[in-house]
This record gives sequence, C-alpha cells and structure tokens, in this order.
Amino acid sequence: QVNAQILHTLNQLLRINGQLLKIHSEQMAMNNKGQKEEIMGLRKTQQDFKQSSQQFINSDFSLPRF
Repeated sequence: QVNAQILHTLNQLLRINGQLLKIHSEQMAMNNKGQKEEIMGLRKTQQDFKQSSQQFINSDFSLPRF
C-alpha cells in the first residue's frame, strides 16, 4: 500500500517535471527566435549602411565645368 502511494507520487512528480521542461524549452525556443530576428534586422541595417556608404564613396564629386 505504501509503496503504491510512493510510486504514484513519484509518477506525478515525473509528469510535472516533464511539463516544466517542455515549457522551459518552448520559452528558450521563443527567446532564440527573437534573438535571431533581432540579429537579422541588425545585419540588414549593416548591409544597407554598407551599400549606401559604397555609393557615397563611388560618387563623382567633381565640380561642373563652365
């Protein structure tokens, strides 16, 4: 009788632990996705800045001749 109650309690603890691990992994996945999106945004900004600075460098700064 006592052993059955102990096993039942341990089973419940294992189920709760499994649920907590699942929630934790989902939270980590969401954080990871957010960080990846943030990095992609920063890379796009960097690429846009690089392109605009290259256009600026390659511009012709000579004055018009009259």
